[in-house]
Parts: sequence; C-alpha cells; structure tokens
Amino acid sequence: MAVTYERVVFTDFLFKEAWLCKTKTQSTNIHIKNYLAWPIYKNESTAVISWKAKYRNIAEMIEEPPPTDVTSLISNIEEFIDSNTRENWYIWSRSLSNMRRIMIENCDVRILCRW
Repeated sequence: MAVTYERVVFTDFLFKEAWLCKTKTQSTNIHIKNYLAWPIYKNESTAVISWKAKYRNIAEMIEEPPPTDVTSLISNIEEFIDSNTRENWYIWSRSLSNMRRIMIENCDVRILCRW
C-alpha cells in the first residue's frame, strides 16, 4: 500500500489537534477511532511501533482482521506480508476494503480531506 505523504501529514495534524483539545480540557477520554487493516497493524517496524505509541492516548487503534474470503490465501495470519506480489496485493486490497466497510458502519463522523 502506498501511503502518501499528504495522508500522513493530515492524520498527524488531526491527532495533534486532538491532543491539544485533550490537554486544554484536561480530559482522559479518547474520542478518535483509527482503523487499521490487516496486515498493516502486523508491521512491527520501529516507525509503526513509535507512531502507535505516540498516539495511544489520542486515538483508539482498531485492528480489523482480513476478510474471510482471503484467509485461505494467507499462510500465517500472525505475520506481516508485503504487497510485493499480485496475490499479496489482492489480499491487501480486500483487507483495506473490509476495513473501510466496517469503519463506515461504525463512524459517527468522517473527515475527508482533498489536497
């Protein structure tokens, strides 16, 4: 999956704004849900782990498993797979579509940004 710089900047901006509001109101509540599709949340790179840790008090990280129609294509659901083959690309796309569907069903508000 290609995560564009603009998307990362927007998410970072949104989370920083949420942190400012939380700090100003001295609230311990978490009001943002950030959905992560399989296998993205299985990526254990230092950057991903640091990002999750940085925002753990700002956003609830919801890890959506892969949809059942692709689980037979996955050799080990506990491991990260790269999107470097057509089959893996398909698994990624199905997982992202599934995550978006679940996110839409469970969201009160969606923020769309056009750069």
